Amino acid sequence: MLKKGLALCLSTLMLAGLLAGCDSGTTSDPGSTTSGGGSSTGATHSDVTGTVKVAIPEWNVTDMQVQIGNFCDAYPNVEVQFEAFSSEGAQTYLTAQAQTQTMPDILVGDWGSLPFSVSQGWVKPLDEFLDQDEETQYIPAALLDDYTYNDKVYALPMDLQFQCIAINLDLLDELNLDKPDYDWTIEEYSELLREATSAETSGTERLWGFDSYMTAALNADVGYNTYNEETRQFNFSTAWAPALNLFQELRAVPGLEAWTLRNSNVNGDQSDYTKKFGDGDINDMDMAFKTGKVLTESFMLTSDSSWMRYMTFNWEMYPLPQDESVGCRQNMHANHGFMLEGAQSPEAAYELLKWLTTGAEGNVTKMEMYASKDGTDVSTGYLWYFPSTQHPDVIEAMKQNEHIQGGIQYLYDHMGTAVRADLYKIVPGYEQVNADYIEPVINEARDGRREAAAVAAEMDEKANSQLAAAWLEFEERLAQLDQ
Repeated sequence: MLKKGLALCLSTLMLAGLLAGCDSGTTSDPGSTTSGGGSSTGATHSDVTGTVKVAIPEWNVTDMQVQIGNFCDAYPNVEVQFEAFSSEGAQTYLTAQAQTQTMPDILVGDWGSLPFSVSQGWVKPLDEFLDQDEETQYIPAALLDDYTYNDKVYALPMDLQFQCIAINLDLLDELNLDKPDYDWTIEEYSELLREATSAETSGTERLWGFDSYMTAALNADVGYNTYNEETRQFNFSTAWAPALNLFQELRAVPGLEAWTLRNSNVNGDQSDYTKKFGDGDINDMDMAFKTGKVLTESFMLTSDSSWMRYMTFNWEMYPLPQDESVGCRQNMHANHGFMLEGAQSPEAAYELLKWLTTGAEGNVTKMEMYASKDGTDVSTGYLWYFPSTQHPDVIEAMKQNEHIQGGIQYLYDHMGTAVRADLYKIVPGYEQVNADYIEPVINEARDGRREAAAVAAEMDEKANSQLAAAWLEFEERLAQLDQ
């Protein structure tokens, strides 16, 4: 919900924005103003009119303030008001707003369960707008499918992230190892980790979660955690064991995974982890990697580039390795934005929603904003992002951003074949099913306390049964709302 400390200033600013008009902008700080840099195309959409209230995540107010200002320059006859929702999430915020009948017109940056919001009857389908919008063709079809329920599209993707592997390029040179290609194979990845392991160095910080991410790489019929979005079923029986076996094989190499060395502390003695990497902050899960003595940090999010900028060594983010017989299937995350039922100016609301999510103009100006940042100043935050459109103008804008590394560009170029790793955002009931029947068993198997062959069939039966019930309940609820 809206934090109490922000409520007074934001309500005042919303009123100021309404009276002054969109071209003045709005702000989360009464002492400053939002200044739009203008659309890079110079286009002005004077024919679109109305008032739009948008809810945005408070952690991203600074950048979104600029984006909204740019929108205001391009849409001078649209009045924009905004307020921020806290880290408690959009669902908590919307529940409170619904009770007081003060819902926004659109909400962007949601990282929570879209099925929950849709099932409450809050979210307006976007098909009437998307069907008439020529830019819809540039949104990867798989991404739109993620937000489609009962043949209606309820949200647009934004804030894309990928699972990735960070490589210490300086250590790579020091060990006289070849820099891998971006389409490296699982065999090449495994061999590189082995070659980087010695008494002084390790191949990777940790491998935990390896099997869940790599099921998609090893089997073209499943995605993250063996889930198939088309059949709406898990397939642990056939797709999990190969990934788990690979995880266990790598973990069995002495010293390859730095994290395993933490478990050697006996009777208060110094662990092998601190003996090898020093007495740093062992509460930091990336401590060994940050010392420069570990070649890779596996299965990071690309958003971790924010803290990686503080590293004292050269590094690059790489895609996850591939099975040549399967091809590139990366693990992707995405937040989303949507329009609320009862939006006061639907056309204007859609234009702002599109600008902040999948629109070409909004993404070009946003990319230009990131590209203009000083790459040597680590305090400037993100220097790039993944657009959720592959519009030619946006692709060209990415090419002009000198902060984007080759591995990041590779991930963007292959987003069309990626699978969703944040299933709790788009699959009704997934979070509960995962907590009840999947994660506990997977963790025991990773630790060697359970055999995949002995538990996979039971996992499939229980998880698929509960998930099917959740889907049925959700779709019956949508049918009721349509009546």
